[in-house]
Amino acid sequence: MEKQLIRSGMQEHQSLVDKDSFAYSKCLLFADDLKLFSSMNSNLDAVLLQNDLDCLFKWCTVNKLHLNIEKCRILSYTRKSQPLNHVYKINDLVLSCSDSVTDLGIIFDTKLDY
Repeated sequence: MEKQLIRSGMQEHQSLVDKDSFAYSKCLLFADDLKLFSSMNSNLDAVLLQNDLDCLFKWCTVNKLHLNIEKCRILSYTRKSQPLNHVYKINDLVLSCSDSVTDLGIIFDTKLDY
């Protein structure tokens, strides 16, 4: 019987998610962490971000990856006195809005005081 090398896993700097699979949003990836972000100038922008969240959930479902929605947060950085208020959902579950998040040990808040 001939020996055969079987490769598995991911190479360093390789990603499971194709960054181009999001039509509107940009994304940042690190290990098992993903951030989607975009500029918001109108309600249409909010709808487009929601579409990308829907695509993300569909991709996770197809690839049998669990998305911990309880860890998902919405953070808004704005100077507007009346920012757009949109309810974002994943799998019909409303995502929580937050004033700050901790990422890799760094606290980011909506006032950009880290």
